[in-house]
Amino acid sequence: MFKHGGIFYIQHNETGKQASLRTKDKREAARLLNAKNDAAQAPALNRELGRVFLSAIDPAAVSRSWNVVMELFCGIGRESTQKRRKREMNSAPLNSTAAASPWELPASAFTVTATHGQSVQWLAAIPNDSLRLPWGIKAKPSIKRMRREQ
Repeated sequence: MFKHGGIFYIQHNETGKQASLRTKDKREAARLLNAKNDAAQAPALNRELGRVFLSAIDPAAVSRSWNVVMELFCGIGRESTQKRRKREMNSAPLNSTAAASPWELPASAFTVTATHGQSVQWLAAIPNDSLRLPWGIKAKPSIKRMRREQ
């Protein structure tokens, strides 16, 4: 950790990449540095801590599967929108992720889904629209929709 122009920065020891901690307070900078180090050393612990915090807000959230989210997602909008969504959710790439918990779904599942054309737009639409569902946490930021190149 070092200070430049009044702002604290960190430097990755292996890559040399530098990043701002966006603070002028030394104690806050030290806390942020420790949090980053802890996150890198114990990703499984961080996932479990996330479950604990989320279950405090919505106890059912940790046991919910993508299938529940997808079913509710398909019920939003006009009838034609609902039919289109149901058709897409039944496609092989998205249907293969339905039974999994969002906590356990590996990133490779999204990589496979993203290579199947229109499924890409649903990867952004589902999390965005799920925020409007009954359990939506309003403080979460919206994910930008991906544009398909033609």
